[in-house]
Amino acid sequence: MAAHAYKRSRAGGPRYKWSASPPTHRLQHTRYRGFALKPENEFQIAVSESPFCAETDPAGQGDWTTPNERFFIRSHFGEPELAGDHRIAIGGAVERPGSVSIAELAAMEKVEQTVTLECAGNSRSYLTPPGIGLQFRHGAVGNAVWEGVPLARLLESAGVAADAVEVLFRGADSGIEGGEHMHFERSLPLAQALDPHTIVAISMDGKPLTRAHGYPARLIVPGWYGMASVKWLTEIEVLTEPFGGHFQTDAYTFIEPGARGGPNRPVTRMAVKSVITSPRQDERLIGPVAVSGFAWSGHGPIAEVQVSTDDGATWEKAELADSENPRAWRRWQFVWQPAGGGHYVLRVRARDGAGNSQPESADWNYRGYVNNAVQALSVIVE
Repeated sequence: MAAHAYKRSRAGGPRYKWSASPPTHRLQHTRYRGFALKPENEFQIAVSESPFCAETDPAGQGDWTTPNERFFIRSHFGEPELAGDHRIAIGGAVERPGSVSIAELAAMEKVEQTVTLECAGNSRSYLTPPGIGLQFRHGAVGNAVWEGVPLARLLESAGVAADAVEVLFRGADSGIEGGEHMHFERSLPLAQALDPHTIVAISMDGKPLTRAHGYPARLIVPGWYGMASVKWLTEIEVLTEPFGGHFQTDAYTFIEPGARGGPNRPVTRMAVKSVITSPRQDERLIGPVAVSGFAWSGHGPIAEVQVSTDDGATWEKAELADSENPRAWRRWQFVWQPAGGGHYVLRVRARDGAGNSQPESADWNYRGYVNNAVQALSVIVE
């Protein structure tokens, strides 16, 4: 993908450069290894060259929605080139198989919703030892306004069979995994596929999807980790038996310590989590200090965020902004007046409306999925 990125730069698109990534504080357990390819906007940091995958610098997440050019990118294969007249096939256990064009989707009554997407491997590098996979820090998450057609409407038009149990989604991207050529494919339980908030999206923050984010159409599944929101959607198939493909039953499953063979527990909904976007790690500060960030959960709206300025010895409530939205993150802020100069460790934790709270440490698993441990960040007060 690096070669493709340079071709785009000559055409006037985003240009990428090689640069050394700064080490993180040992408190956060990791550092970027070697070099990272990143855009010149300095807010998107790449963790993989081919396929190109990148995360967002927490300080660049924006006030509410993440700017498109900074939104994290996670792909398993190269980005396919699809034409504007691309059609999505709808088949399997349906009464009226057929297809729908992008123009037809655009002409339908659409819904607009703000949804937070997070990669299941976000914060993987902070596990000890780090999990296997791309070494994301806290930036493989983003919030955007997505517009599209409810998937339920398309399925109802096709006539779902009475014995259907799942719906399979096939992306146009493909490559070799485990010695076999395959497409990126994921399925959803029928109930989730019929949820009115599960949509086939064609725009992101009021603009057509970019190629990196699934142009011309992608699935958006609120509350689930990003692997469920299949990009470059090319086929929708209703199934009467559970799907057993690689990205369903092998990848995106938890391999616990000592596990010997499957079936493994699948990755599904996002765990409750919070991040500090300001101040930065090891930043030098003069009080008072506005500590701020975002919190989200796939199990309900954020109900409370707490901040500690003494490495977890005591906690105080942060102020929450925005209304409760079970599909999007929530901004929070805590105004801190340090008692004096010196080194401090800040921590943040969140609780959602279903009563789920962040753990002090995450359960280790081989692939490093779902690390929602309380974040710690050191600062210096002058």
